[in-house]
Amino acid sequence: MVTFSYSIYNARRAAELTAQLQLFRDGLNVFTGPSVAVDHAGQEPLTNVLKFNLGSQLPPGNYICQIIVTDSSDKQKPRVASQWIDFEIVK
Repeated sequence: MVTFSYSIYNARRAAELTAQLQLFRDGLNVFTGPSVAVDHAGQEPLTNVLKFNLGSQLPPGNYICQIIVTDSSDKQKPRVASQWIDFEIVK
């Protein structure tokens, strides 16, 4: 089990936030998670924790985990922010 946590700063109270996780290896997307609604009521800054099981099928190597947060409250111009962290799987 792998756990990543992240914080969202300056989210507007009326924001409609979703978060999505993507995993890359050697520049290729090996996993894209679903967009999940983020409940941010009463939190400042908003801290979310993602837990996921990498499974035994991912080979050793260097990976990048990217979190993409989208605020869809303005349907004409959604706001998107992303952050990434690199890590290594060893056997």
